[in-house]
Formats: sequence, structure tokens, C-alpha cells
Amino acid sequence: YDGIYSSLRILNSLDKSPWDKKLQNGIDCVISYIRGSSWFIYKGYVPPCLSRHNFSYMSNESRQPRTAGLAEMILNNFDKSLDKKQREELQRFVKEAESKSIKMKTSAPGIYHGNRYFWNNDTLVRKNEEAYAIIRMASSKVNGIESFKSFNYFTCDGQTMFCRDGNEYTSIIGSWELDSVPGVTALRGLKLKAMTNWRGFNSKFAYSAGIVDGNDAACGFITDKVNRCNECTMKFPPELFAVTAHKSWFIFGDTLLALGAGLVNRQSQSGMDMVTTIDQTLWKGSLSTSQDSRKPEPDSGESISLTLAKGDKPAWIKQKKGFRYNILPEYTDGKVEVRAGKRKAEWNKVYPNNKNIKNKTRECNVLQVSINHGKDSSPKSYAYTVNLGSGDNTANARKVRVITNTTELQAAESADGLRAAGIFFSGKNIMKASSGQYSINAPGALFVRKENGKLHVSVCDALMNTKLDRMTFKTTCRISGKGVSKSGDWYIATIDLPKEPYRGKYTSATFDCK
Repeated sequence: YDGIYSSLRILNSLDKSPWDKKLQNGIDCVISYIRGSSWFIYKGYVPPCLSRHNFSYMSNESRQPRTAGLAEMILNNFDKSLDKKQREELQRFVKEAESKSIKMKTSAPGIYHGNRYFWNNDTLVRKNEEAYAIIRMASSKVNGIESFKSFNYFTCDGQTMFCRDGNEYTSIIGSWELDSVPGVTALRGLKLKAMTNWRGFNSKFAYSAGIVDGNDAACGFITDKVNRCNECTMKFPPELFAVTAHKSWFIFGDTLLALGAGLVNRQSQSGMDMVTTIDQTLWKGSLSTSQDSRKPEPDSGESISLTLAKGDKPAWIKQKKGFRYNILPEYTDGKVEVRAGKRKAEWNKVYPNNKNIKNKTRECNVLQVSINHGKDSSPKSYAYTVNLGSGDNTANARKVRVITNTTELQAAESADGLRAAGIFFSGKNIMKASSGQYSINAPGALFVRKENGKLHVSVCDALMNTKLDRMTFKTTCRISGKGVSKSGDWYIATIDLPKEPYRGKYTSATFDCK
């Protein structure tokens, strides 16, 4: 932001000089930045997963997006470089920024609202008036999040956050258990110290992939934590790097499904539990569970366990004005743990600049939901859904069906069977969906949708492979169109992939389908 704003000031000073000229290309870039950054603020709150300021107490204040200043700068000083649509868009953005909530309903989905996958940042965001969800993955292609005397240890390990009001995390992060970040699988009981690390942590694997198809989306990655900062000489406990896992997320309509497979604790001798944290969020009260007699006593610090019987109905936890979490027993190894109550806030510990703020909250109300996979080293798995829609959050957990959950392929489909998505970790497997069988020839993601006699196909290359310019797509569906061939029961098509500077971004093709 600061660099763009300063550049615009310099350019504005050249007005009516020999160097003055229309700045259309530059304006397009700034508008693109305004659009993109709007996905990382919700109802005036910035989710604590983006910067070294994640644990700042000031983040608990609802505020206008900083980019409103950029929009005003362009409108006031570069109006001659704007066309009518751009001018109207920026005017609308500035007006909505005054309310601290960017909706931009007249814009097409994927610009300011809906679903968006940031393919060069390993991040998927779902944003609308009802709810906000953000998934932060990691790969060797992207640096982690920097820390300055703080605790960004798990910010890119699959951190998954859910908001309705925007402050569900910023208001209670001072009371967080720092090794229990939502969406992350880690060993519980890590002795973490504040660190300064300017490149953060990411994964040793290059694999990360994501696709958006209208109101649906899918993404996935392989987590195997490494320290990206050679200059950071701090000694980290080996248990910090203990977990490896294959993870993916699928959004069909208002239902989000999270899958984990091949979760391995490589430090089982430590005696520490490997835990997947589903959420660690603001506790708003009125908590109910699938086993009515099993509820945590408020403020007691008690942790309760919910029984997971294979093949049985999902175990669920529901918070009024919050979300309902449904854990699918047939795909989950471990026990569900729930804890709710007041916790001591340690704002000065989690971020040094908090020491300068007076009258900070001393306690926070926290709800924590997790899956404890135990202490051994055998591979574990999990599956859970979260309803992102409005209403009483009692949506059927089976609105999304798991097709498979392995370290080779994680796949799911919508309840009607017309939409399916797969995260192909090797590119050697077949996704067997209700609508047909599908495969791609390289590691990547695949999304298929049958509609009105057409098969809409989206693919992406998970490795940004500079030698891969085309993806071979195969299906048992009877498709036809340019370049489609047939071999036995399979129909085969070649889909061109984006090249530099968009290599790794998903692309789509449509075929006739009988």
C-alpha cells in the first residue's frame, strides 16, 4: 500500500509537466490491487493470518480498508485516466468503505465477493454478507508470513478461519493456544517462543492447487513444514516439524468440506498428541452438541469428548450466531474435543507493541473444537464440514459427499452428483464420481460440472511446471468438441494451460456432453 500511494503522489506531481501522460496501464494495476486486497478484510476486520501484525490488539478495531485512500487519490488526481466504469467502481468503493463493509453487489462474483483463489499466494477466500472463510496453504513456491517478536508459526499450514461478524479471531487471539491454529494439524504442547523470522515457514513440497467454479471451489496442498529464513538462527523444537499431511477443501454451495489424509507424527517418541484444530474462535454462548448430555461447563476450562462411531451419524457442535461443525466418523481417526469458557489474555506476550496499549481486555471467551489423533505414528485422517450459510446452521452434513480421501487423491461431489472436484497429488488416479469417471495426467486440481447438455471442466497445474503447457483430461462421459478423441471407454481432450506470467492459474473448457 505505502509504495503504491507514494508512487501515485510522485506521478501526480508530474501533472502538466513534459512527463505528464495518461496512466491507463498503471491505473488498471492499482484497481486490480484494490480489488484483490478487499478479500482480506471482512466487515472492517483483517483476519489474523496475513502479516507480522496478526497478534496486534489494535486489530480488534473495525476500520475502513486502507485502500479507500488509494481510490480517493485516483478519483481526485487521475480522473482523466479513468473510463466511466472505473470511475463508478471507485466511487462506489469509497462510499462503501465509509461503512467499513465492502459488498460491491453490482460487481460480478469473483471481483469483490463470492469465491476467489489467489493462485500465486496459495490462498482461497469465500466472502459474502452471510459469512467469510479463508484458507491459507503453503508450498515451496511462496514464502511464509514474517514474524517480528511474535508467533506466526502455523499461519500457512492450512489455517482455516470462519467469520460472521469479522472479529471472531482478532478479539480473542490474545488467549489463543498458539499451537492450536484453526485448520492446522500439529503436536499439542509445543513450547513456542516469540521469534523474528522475515520469511516465515512454508512446505518443502511445491504442490498447491485451487479452482473456483462460480459458487463452488476446491483447493489442496501437502504440508511438511520448513523454515524459509536462513538468517533466522533461532533453534526450533523438532516437534514443530513433526507433522506431514495431505489436505484439501471443497466448497459446494454453502457447505465447506475439509479433508486430511496421511497425517503422520514423526516425533511420536515425544509423547505429544497430534491434533487437528477445527476452530479456536470467539465463544458467543448457546452451545449445543450431537450428544446433549455432553456439553462443556462454561468457564470451567473442562474439555469434553464426543464419541465417533464409524458409519454412524456425524458428531456435531453448533454455536448460536456462529457455525455448526460436523465431523464425519467414517473418515476420521481420533476423538472430538470441545472446550468453551474464559481464558486469561496475554496480549503483551503475543505481540510486543501491545505493551503500549492501555485498558486491554484481561480475559477472552474462547470456543475450541479439535480432533485428537493420539500419540502414535500411524497415518491418520479426518473429514469435517462447516455450514457457511445463514439460518440456524442445521444444514445437513451430507450435502457434500466424499468420493475418496487418500494421499494420492482427495475428491468430493455435490449431493446432486452434478458437480465434482478432485485434488490429484500424483496425476495417476481416477476420480470416480456419480456423473462419471475423470482423470488428469499431472499433479493438479480438477473441477467438473454437468449442466444443460454440457460438461464444464476446469484444471490447474499444481507445480507451476514450466515444461507443462497442456493438461490431458480423460472421462467416461460421452463428450464431443474440438480436439476430443476416444480410446476404449475413455474420451480424451487436451486443455491448454496458462503460461507466464499466469502459469499455475486454473483454466476452463466446455464440451458437449450426451
